[in-house]
Amino acid sequence: MSQRYWRLGEQITRLTRTLVAVKDWSVSTTMRHIGERTGYSVDTVYRWQQGRSCPIPEIVEILARIGREEAHLGREWGENLLNEARHPDTETVLSTLWGPKEDKNIPCNLPDLEHRTLIGRQKEIAELFELLSSRFGVHLISVDGIGGVGKTALVKEAASRCLQASTGEVLNRQVPTFDAIIFVSAKQQYLTPAGILEGSESQHTLRDIFREIAQTLNRFEITQAPLQEQFSRVRDALSRQRTLLIVDNLETMVEKQEIVAFLYRLPPQVKVVITTRERMLFSPIRLEQLVEEEALNLIEREAQEKGTSLSKEEAVALYRHIGGIPAALVYAIGQLASGYSIETVRSKVSQAGGDVARFCFEGSVGPLRGQPAHHLLIAMAMFSKSPLRPAIAHTAGLANNPGAVEEGLAQLRRLSLISQQEERYGMLPLTREYALAELAAYPIFEQEARERWVAWYLKFVEQYGGKDWKEWHIQFDHIEEEWENLLAVFDWCAAHERYQEMRTFWLAGGVNWFAYIYGYYWDDRLTCLTWIIQAAERRGDWATAVEAMAEKGHTLTLTEQLEEADATLKGAWDLHEHANVKVQVKVAENIARLRTYQKQYTEALFWLNQTRVLRDIASFDETERIRRQLVDRNYHGRIYYEMQDYAQAQHYFREVVENAQSIGFDRGLAYALRYLAEIAISQGSFDEAESLLMMGLTTSERNKDKRRTAFYEKSLTDLYIGWKKMSEVRRWALKAHDDFERLGMQRETEEMLALLQELER
Repeated sequence: MSQRYWRLGEQITRLTRTLVAVKDWSVSTTMRHIGERTGYSVDTVYRWQQGRSCPIPEIVEILARIGREEAHLGREWGENLLNEARHPDTETVLSTLWGPKEDKNIPCNLPDLEHRTLIGRQKEIAELFELLSSRFGVHLISVDGIGGVGKTALVKEAASRCLQASTGEVLNRQVPTFDAIIFVSAKQQYLTPAGILEGSESQHTLRDIFREIAQTLNRFEITQAPLQEQFSRVRDALSRQRTLLIVDNLETMVEKQEIVAFLYRLPPQVKVVITTRERMLFSPIRLEQLVEEEALNLIEREAQEKGTSLSKEEAVALYRHIGGIPAALVYAIGQLASGYSIETVRSKVSQAGGDVARFCFEGSVGPLRGQPAHHLLIAMAMFSKSPLRPAIAHTAGLANNPGAVEEGLAQLRRLSLISQQEERYGMLPLTREYALAELAAYPIFEQEARERWVAWYLKFVEQYGGKDWKEWHIQFDHIEEEWENLLAVFDWCAAHERYQEMRTFWLAGGVNWFAYIYGYYWDDRLTCLTWIIQAAERRGDWATAVEAMAEKGHTLTLTEQLEEADATLKGAWDLHEHANVKVQVKVAENIARLRTYQKQYTEALFWLNQTRVLRDIASFDETERIRRQLVDRNYHGRIYYEMQDYAQAQHYFREVVENAQSIGFDRGLAYALRYLAEIAISQGSFDEAESLLMMGLTTSERNKDKRRTAFYEKSLTDLYIGWKKMSEVRRWALKAHDDFERLGMQRETEEMLALLQELER
């Protein structure tokens, strides 16, 4: 391989990297674009980049034009590209694209001017340029964010572009220009794929800042003066030109207040950019994690450069485990390139004492230990989903100290450790892993916090759980919003044998009805009920076992796991005498429902009669007694409907319609309306059927009864088949198919799919 080609490949690589950043493209998209512009294949472009071949002069000119017009690369890059390609007329191409060369040197101490091009952050760069322009009177700008999110990289990228524009290397009116650029850094550590490197020349005091300014501007009389005179001399030196002053890692400086006061009093022709982990009020630019697409582009670039292979699925899994923290992603890819497996790398990145955690969090979290903010942070880690403020406060043991909660959460937000969206507070995946490790380091606090955590959710489900009375979605929506957090509570309770709490959550009117009606949670319902049954059997608590078996059997019936449902409900009935009469009613009802699904109608009627006998001796209050009667009438109606005795079926369903509204039993009403509509369809009364279906569908959708909604969509399909309105048939069949599929109702899903396929023929 020719040395000349290798150096040419470096210039083309710089072009592709810059396009990735400027256009916010992936590497593969960039290579295709260059191939289309030059008329060559992507493989050929890769060979140019790798230094394996050299394009002809006409193609080199196209590459130079792409660099000037699309990547905004400077004259120096173009000159290097043309020279390495041995172009016969370098000066003409340079003058055409960049104009005559102008040499302008400005005082500048930016480190590592050949820094790597940023992935993403174009919005933040544009915002920073706008604030740096002379159009805006602000002169103090802060860039804040969690450790490793790329604050220093962002300001270096912006400063480098400002330098190129200021020297005339790049002509871009959108980039501010300066007469001097000064970079002062207190960065103590650098996270590299090999680990943490200690900074060797960091500046931590006001005197250090004065010294850096004096050296860059060649004004050594500043440092020779007494300290009390140095400020006025610095101010004078800076005021003589338009200056960009960057103060990196302010939070680690030892004279922070004095430094901020100094920066605040600088003349307006000095633009100051501060990077810090702490949120400040000076025209702030907040850096969040990279979005998924940008993070995946970064992973792709790092993997390509380090010669390691990573599938798209592995890259996505890495992103979802780590989040979009650039330093952590670069570290992870470096570890993969060193030979570690992806499982080992994911574990290393999350370790509380590991390099990534120490670099990103230790400096921020260490000073908080023992304070309310630390309790709030590690309590938050217990929640799977961003928790509500009252839940955090209670779990952290600060429910009676709202002032400490207010200040603690504000402190965590200032340090970029948490974020707030309306009433919820969230943290990045990597932050949560670190906070969980912190929680484990304080076992006494963790045990007390777990107790408070469980207690808060017990009270929560007591308030918002219960049965499905009128407008039940109003209460159940609160449960749905917290479902991920509730699942975390259930998992912890199960793992720690918290039997009474699990029983209370699921069988004492808490979340059981919610999980039943909002049908997407049936798997969770089955898992938790199975645990309760096994735990009850171990304890000899047969009354609880019977109740949980009755609920599980009904869910198995709904999901058409009929053999298991049969065995479960038979087991419940064998033990029914251990339970109170109200639970026995529930067992008998659910057996009747199962027999209806099995089309064993005589048996179903027998069990409904058993239900009536038991109900008459149970001590239900009046409202519950009427409800149970209406459930009985609905199932009688369904049995006669399936036996095609429509007159009998209508009798039962109309009785439900007449009485359900009086006790606010909307779900029972919706059940009856659909069957009355199906009877009307079979009799050709389409207008009546449509009215009944729309009334019941509205109630089911409003109350988020997923299963009932899907059946209404199926009935609307039947209606429009009878009306021969095929476009409406297709619309409702698609809706029903999708909803049945999400609910895991296989038979109904297949029925709708068969209908849709028939419509295609």
